[in-house]
Amino acid sequence: MDMYVSLLKSKWKNIAVVNMNYRYASFVSKIHHDELMADIQAAINKVMDSLTYYKIGSKIGVVGGSAGSQMAMIYSYRVNTKIKCVGNVFGPSIMNDWAWYNSTNYIQGTYNGSVIAEYVGKSWDTTLYKSLSPYWNVSSSTPPTISFHGNLDPVVPVYHSQWLHSRLRSFGVPSEYHEYVAFHSFDGNQADDVVNKLVAFFKIHLK
Repeated sequence: MDMYVSLLKSKWKNIAVVNMNYRYASFVSKIHHDELMADIQAAINKVMDSLTYYKIGSKIGVVGGSAGSQMAMIYSYRVNTKIKCVGNVFGPSIMNDWAWYNSTNYIQGTYNGSVIAEYVGKSWDTTLYKSLSPYWNVSSSTPPTISFHGNLDPVVPVYHSQWLHSRLRSFGVPSEYHEYVAFHSFDGNQADDVVNKLVAFFKIHLK
């Protein structure tokens, strides 16, 4: 997210930006969804414990890209209801999507099911996968969400963000969706536009 952090800092001077990290999912190391949520929570706790030191406010919005976006959404939708708004940059939102699970990531040369199972901690399980899907965790109290996706994305199907946007709106949740002619990344001009729209959205809802 380094490029997006730089753009955010240049376009919105009076916010604090925390570029957090998390461990990689691993069957060997027994690191899965719960452990990754704990990593995010640890970073949030560190920030909240340091508000006075850094002289910053307590209102938090989160943004992620790809897998990080899925975690940002599920963390905000399911774990921490105090998050004010969310930015979804080509993130998967429907984990129980069998067609996606049972396909190959041609960019990385990996079977998507293997990658997803490592994150969840278990091979295909419809109920469990549904429970970890941002799409299925949407409710009327879900934080406002803005989504960005490339319509040529070969890694995360574009309909994940399209359907998420429709579901958010059906529950009355403020939502924006922006689609670009792009693969699983954005070029410089597109990234600049993403941040412009993200900042405008967050300025409204980060209250």
